[in-house]
Amino acid sequence: MKQKTIIISVLLFSLIASLLSSCGSKENNGAETSGNENTTQVLYDYFVENGNYINSEGTPAVMTASAFIGIMNNKDILVIDLRNAEEFAAGHIKGAINIQPADVPDFFSKHIDASSFERIVFLCNRGQLSSYVSGIMRLLGNTNTWSVRYGLSSLKAELAKGWDGVIGNHPEATVDTVNHAYPQQSTLPAISTQGRNGYEIASIQARNLLSQESNQFFIEYAEVMKNPSDYFIVAYVSPDHYSKSGHLPGAIRYAPTKSLSVDKQLLTLPADKPIVVYCFNGHHSAYATAYLRMLGYDARSILYGANRFMHGFLEKNDQGTPRYWSDVQKNDIPFTSGQSVAPETGKSTTKVKSAAGGC
Repeated sequence: MKQKTIIISVLLFSLIASLLSSCGSKENNGAETSGNENTTQVLYDYFVENGNYINSEGTPAVMTASAFIGIMNNKDILVIDLRNAEEFAAGHIKGAINIQPADVPDFFSKHIDASSFERIVFLCNRGQLSSYVSGIMRLLGNTNTWSVRYGLSSLKAELAKGWDGVIGNHPEATVDTVNHAYPQQSTLPAISTQGRNGYEIASIQARNLLSQESNQFFIEYAEVMKNPSDYFIVAYVSPDHYSKSGHLPGAIRYAPTKSLSVDKQLLTLPADKPIVVYCFNGHHSAYATAYLRMLGYDARSILYGANRFMHGFLEKNDQGTPRYWSDVQKNDIPFTSGQSVAPETGKSTTKVKSAAGGC
């Protein structure tokens, strides 16, 4: 019944959306751009004018598995599974809809009234991709998108092995204990995206980014350690963890929820060098990476965060928190099998356009 209701609602909302689009939008789209304006500045100003999400206490929009389980059957919760069609068909949460990252913007604009849901929850295998996608959709003004900490690994026992297999301890990753200073301020990157205002620029950027393969926005810890000096490394962690635990070679700490604005430290990031961001488990850094890439930075989030290379320290010092992967994070809820249902037709679909990596 829930699935049928969504399908009917989708059709109605599609009609309403088409009518509204012909009459204009009431949202704050930002100032009109001209050929002489810095497109990135217009986009940045749009983000600030619409809540400055990445620099607010509301970020990251990541809920625990237990919180998700408590609401997942509510009628005003929409669950979007970002995995490929084969994985989805093998087993998924009942009522979830299978949408690939590249198709998410169109799904929001053409098939649902996103604001009518209390929460729209993105799911993937390990919580990284869903955080990145949610981060981008938040920047388009969707204040109700969420991801789940550790993704489906925290919801289904069979999938927990994904996180079990990646946690590790690598002493060479934390020998640097120097509190590195911020470099001199530079300028925002230049982006070529064209749009009449901030919202249009953001929408085009979002579509471009969500069509990319995951190796464009994620990076493995081992790849960074091959030559750390090739990257500008951002430790997106609290000051006590940065100083007590040690950090990746040359990493500079940027304060989560506070630092990525032009009146703080955003302009100390290089516009001409790859940036890698890590947090505790890769969720907050995925949100930050989404923001930086929207602004044109060549940014990537380190998969699995500090759990990948200093899990033991987190386990010892963060007891009682969800910052580190442990058996406490694991659940085993019922799954159903079968293909997704295409919202616009109600017919089954096997369309696949997935981001590589499955994370």
